[in-house]
Amino acid sequence: MNYFGDDFDVTQPAGNSPVRDGDNAIRDVKQRLKSWINQFFNGGGETFKAGIIPAAALADSGAEPGVDYNLVTVDAKGRVTAARKVTSLTELGVLPEAIGMVPPASGGTGLDAKLAGHGTLLIGNGAGFSLATLTAGDGVEIVNGSGTIIIKTAQQTVAPFFKTTVLTSAQASAAVTLLDAAVVGNERKVVVTGFIFKVIGGVVWSENTVHLGTNNGAPIVSAPSSALTANNLLLPGDAQLTLSSRFTQGTGGEYGEGLYLRAEQNGTGSDLAVTVWGFLV
Repeated sequence: MNYFGDDFDVTQPAGNSPVRDGDNAIRDVKQRLKSWINQFFNGGGETFKAGIIPAAALADSGAEPGVDYNLVTVDAKGRVTAARKVTSLTELGVLPEAIGMVPPASGGTGLDAKLAGHGTLLIGNGAGFSLATLTAGDGVEIVNGSGTIIIKTAQQTVAPFFKTTVLTSAQASAAVTLLDAAVVGNERKVVVTGFIFKVIGGVVWSENTVHLGTNNGAPIVSAPSSALTANNLLLPGDAQLTLSSRFTQGTGGEYGEGLYLRAEQNGTGSDLAVTVWGFLV
C-alpha cells in the first residue's frame, strides 16, 4: 500500500523475509511517519496529496469576508486571528498634531483651538469658522473670562443738560453748537425732553425754517418762518411746529451725535432765543 506517495513507501521491502519481526516493522513505520510529518509542518518535503489528510481547523476570528479592517491580529504563521475597525484616531495612537487641522467639510473646524482667547467662540463666516468674541449692543456689557462669558446690563450714567442760545437770522445757516459730539461721547446720545423758542423783537422772520437737531442733519424740532412772528413764544404743544419721533417717542439722537441749532438759509428777522433741556443717556 502507498497512501502518501512514493516518498512514503510502507510496502514490504523486496528480498526480505516474508516474516519480519513485528516490533521492528511498527517502529519503522512510526519513524517514517514522524519524519514525513515533521518535514511537512516545518516547510520541508512535499505536501500531502489532496483529499488524503484533512486541513487543520482554525478558530473563528470574527472577520467577515470582503470587509476592510483597520486593525488585525495574526498568529506566528501570519493567519488572521482577530480583526476590528477603528472609529477614532486615538485608537491608533495618532494625535491631531500629526494630521493637521481637520477642515469643516470633514467635520472639523479648520482652526487651532489653542489660539482661542478668553470668551472666544466658533462663529460661522459663510465659508467656515472664525474665532471671535461676542459684540455688545446698546445697553449691554460683555465680560470675557477664562472659560466664561458674562452678559449683563451696562451701567449707564444719565446726565441732565440745560442749554440756551441765540440764533441771528443774518447768520442762521451757520450751525450753533448746543452740545458738542465730543462732549456727548460715543457711548451716549442726546434725548431732548423740552424746549422754548422765543422771537426777541418785532421783526418777522423771512421765508426760512429753523431746525433743532443732531450733527447729521436729522431734525428733532422744526419751526417754519410762519411761526417765527414778532415776539412769538413757541412750546412743544404748538401746532405750527414739526416734532420728530426722536422727541415725541423719547428715542433721542444717535449715539455719539451732538445737538445743534441752524436755519436752512440766512435771512431777516429778530433774534431767536432757544432754550432746550433733556438728558445724555
